[in-house]
Amino acid sequence: MIAQMDQWLAHYAVLTAQKYPHADANRAGTGAAGGLGFAFLSYMSSHLHHPPLSIYFRTLYRFIM
Repeated sequence: MIAQMDQWLAHYAVLTAQKYPHADANRAGTGAAGGLGFAFLSYMSSHLHHPPLSIYFRTLYRFIM
């Protein structure tokens, strides 16, 4: 089951890269437990900063302001 889920996520990354050329599933912070990092970077034009929660807050700020 885990191998199948990995295939699904790899396919999701390929589809995302087709729609959003700047999407990079290999960028630091987007792998393994970085699903939110990948989504924020790909779909919301956010940036990765430390601590990881700053991704969330910067993206949230863009939607509020």
